[in-house]
Amino acid sequence: MNGLIWQLPGVQSFVQRVTENLDSGTNVILHCPPNAPDGLVDAIRILCMRDYPQLQWLSVDTSRWSHSTSVSIAHNLSLVDVGVAAGVTSAEELASHGQQRVYAVENLSQQCWPQFTKFLERFRLANHQQDENDRDVFLVNASAAFAVPDFDVGLRAIAWRGIVREIDSRLFIELIASQSKNAGLESAISISIATELGGSDLDLIERLAAKSLEELLDPKSVLLEFARNSAWCSPECRTWCDGGLESFRDRPRIHSSVVALTNDESEIRKRIWHGQLTTVFPYLEERRLDMLPRLKPFLRNFDLRDPQGYPVELEDLEWGSIAHFIQKSAAPTQIADEVRLLRDLRHELAHLRPIKMSLMNRFLRYAERTESSVVGQPIPTKMRPA
Repeated sequence: MNGLIWQLPGVQSFVQRVTENLDSGTNVILHCPPNAPDGLVDAIRILCMRDYPQLQWLSVDTSRWSHSTSVSIAHNLSLVDVGVAAGVTSAEELASHGQQRVYAVENLSQQCWPQFTKFLERFRLANHQQDENDRDVFLVNASAAFAVPDFDVGLRAIAWRGIVREIDSRLFIELIASQSKNAGLESAISISIATELGGSDLDLIERLAAKSLEELLDPKSVLLEFARNSAWCSPECRTWCDGGLESFRDRPRIHSSVVALTNDESEIRKRIWHGQLTTVFPYLEERRLDMLPRLKPFLRNFDLRDPQGYPVELEDLEWGSIAHFIQKSAAPTQIADEVRLLRDLRHELAHLRPIKMSLMNRFLRYAERTESSVVGQPIPTKMRPA
């Protein structure tokens, strides 16, 4: 996972919230779906060591634990630190040896989880009787599929859910893109589409950031490749626990790779369209306002009306109406072609259709010519027959 994710505001806030709880003597269960970012526990450890140097960090890998009784759990934990007597056989005994340790527990199996939560409840109660300056705490990285106990004091479940907001997704891809792509309209459109497709999955966003605009306009193969390389991803995934359901713009939606697996092409097109809309539409509006004073001489003799037949001011004309009147005017061919292109772009977006690559290429060439032209250059004055 790209190290840039730890610079994102939502991620930083999550990590800080966890470390503050640990410092206060609260045990923490991280409730994480399978597509939560790798290295989350390491990021928490680094911040803990920086901001709370009095805490002693102990990494506990449970993948080799062969028993799941309360006695074996206490014994295995006591072996992690030489400061704890090896003969410890209960949660109460382990709590009595508190020295501000953080037991960072990972790789707990489904089989071990029920017994471990019982152990954690006993530890929590015993730990509450210890001096608050000496208490040990647990940081447990648990699967979202595990049932999390509801404790009132001394333990908090913190879920990786709704953590990555749209601003985080966009910032992440912009940071990646700034290292490899040139700034410009094409890059801006690519970033917007990749943000829309990637949603809150930072791993998917990183994959999309490396793709060209052409690939992003037809992303099914990219999304299916991501699904093949993600052990958790299947067409049946439909919940937050299994990674299939994410929160994006504070609303639930299905992960884009799951959408691709189910062949829901209309939903994929909708996400591409929305990514284009947020970038292309503002450009079209700015261009319309910039061009209207230059188009006025060709439109002054027309009775300007909207598509419903109501009189309108020049400034209120949309691209469809502008193209209609320009086509009847004596405006130069170059101007008429420009207006038709911009009308076609807006027409696609207005009808919820993503702009295809052929039209997009024409648009990008036009935008490049426009940006490179001299500011304030007069429009051609050679008239074509009305």
